[in-house]
Amino acid sequence: MNIEKFLRAAEVQRWHTVHATKTQTVAEHQWNVWVIARAIYDMLFPIPHNSDESALVSTLALTHDVHEIVVGDIPSTGKDLMSITEENALEEYEHRVMRTQFGINPAANRGTLAEAIVKLADRVEAAHFARKYVTTPGVRGSTTLAVTQQFAVCVDMAPHLSWGKIASDVINLLLPEREDEE
Repeated sequence: MNIEKFLRAAEVQRWHTVHATKTQTVAEHQWNVWVIARAIYDMLFPIPHNSDESALVSTLALTHDVHEIVVGDIPSTGKDLMSITEENALEEYEHRVMRTQFGINPAANRGTLAEAIVKLADRVEAAHFARKYVTTPGVRGSTTLAVTQQFAVCVDMAPHLSWGKIASDVINLLLPEREDEE
């Protein structure tokens, strides 16, 4: 493992195509996703246990965008303009970068609950950042829609789990802050 390559995540900027009052790096984003993913996982499985899935959630959260160190951050607004073929080619390229440059095989975890939790946390983090710092019109709504869509994927994947508390916490995180009335 080349530690220097991983440390470059602190230098790669996200949200570069929109107006934001704060910059965010890939490293900061991955850390925030880890915090949210761990909270979601711990709410779903409140009894402390030592599991491979718990460790996988942490690993995926902390490395899910490591390819951006090489490729750069391509925002969803740019990906939305791609055809399915182009988007699939980009995903394959990103996965190849993860395998060859960082020794991570994202395909090994495709379709797992851990992957779904991290995708939900990724979208929640983006929506939270957009709500707090992005001033470009339309971005907040599209990030919130992405959270809703991924939440539905998670519930469909594991309907037996308790998603209600998570939904409540996510909604509270994404609601605009209200000033206390005096």
